[in-house]
Amino acid sequence: MPEKPIQAITTAKLWHKLITEVIGHKQYVCQGGDLGAAVTVQLAYLYPESVKAIHFNLTPWFSIPADQQTEAEKEWLAEGENYLAREMDYFRMQTNKPKMPRGGHFAALEQPELFVDDLRAAFRPFHEEYILEQENET
Repeated sequence: MPEKPIQAITTAKLWHKLITEVIGHKQYVCQGGDLGAAVTVQLAYLYPESVKAIHFNLTPWFSIPADQQTEAEKEWLAEGENYLAREMDYFRMQTNKPKMPRGGHFAALEQPELFVDDLRAAFRPFHEEYILEQENET
């Protein structure tokens, strides 16, 4: 384990080394969401000769240092910040001052045991059916 947390840029460098030196691929594609989106941006920025395509399921706002951004990137980031200010009030309210009862909005975080019990109950019929199929095959 690292002695301190590592950020997207360090993760990108480690992943690139893993892919190119350990696995042996010279070119690759990247997909990222959440922190992986920031790592994907760093991979594409640091290793454009290796990264042939990128895909996000969460758009990162923060990965390229401000002094290295083009005018188009600065405009895009500013519009993203404006969008967040306009459209994310409900998300911010629920994140900072939730009005819902415990287990209502972020059940997995607020009551993880209850969430796991619900998941087990939801998947139990599939699991039991699989076990019965396996027993019938033998």
